[in-house]
Amino acid sequence: MMKPSKIRNRTMHHPSLALRSKLASSHLSKDLRKTHMRRSIRVVPGDMVSIYRGVYRGITGKVEKVEPGRGIAISGIKREKTEGKKIDIYIHPSNLQVTSLNTDDKWRAKKLKDTGEPKPEPSSTTNKAPPDPSMSGDILKALGTAPQSGGAKPGDADASLDDADEPAKGAETKAPDGDGDAAPGSSGDLLKALGTAPQSGGAETADADAPSADAEPEEGGEAKRDGDKREAEQ
Repeated sequence: MMKPSKIRNRTMHHPSLALRSKLASSHLSKDLRKTHMRRSIRVVPGDMVSIYRGVYRGITGKVEKVEPGRGIAISGIKREKTEGKKIDIYIHPSNLQVTSLNTDDKWRAKKLKDTGEPKPEPSSTTNKAPPDPSMSGDILKALGTAPQSGGAKPGDADASLDDADEPAKGAETKAPDGDGDAAPGSSGDLLKALGTAPQSGGAETADADAPSADAEPEEGGEAKRDGDKREAEQ
């Protein structure tokens, strides 16, 4: 019977099955490395391995058992007990080299086939995505992805943007009448939207209501006002 502390320690510090399976990997031979483009593989029963280190160095055999906690049992390598019974001797996976693979498992064969195919080399030229048809021409020109007709150079798009900012040659720009701070050459709708459009007739009516500085005072105005005050007092 095991102590509770030993059971608890084994449960807490026991490696996962994935880690134990990974620890049962061995190196591949040079021919298999070139074929499958990998250096090591997880050993399974049915693989042919060669021992290249240890007491049994130089022996080649077939894998019979794989126990990640103990090692790998190979056919032909056994030990006889005092009672005459023969038992397996487990070899550590780091002392083995796989010379032939067992591909009876379709999942393992598919994985080896996928890893054996060489990966395509990345192209030196970067392919740009096609422009979005919903984007306007000005945005495409700013991004430099507008279609170039007639062998135009990439720098022509920037030059066209600079030319668009300058006013057209020979075009006359007139400032609107009134006190608004409207930019010259702006359209009437834009000026109305900004609230700076000149109001037709507005300035004239305001000027008509305001008394002019050159107007002469009416005669008898002061006398009339004095008479009104006297009547109000009586």
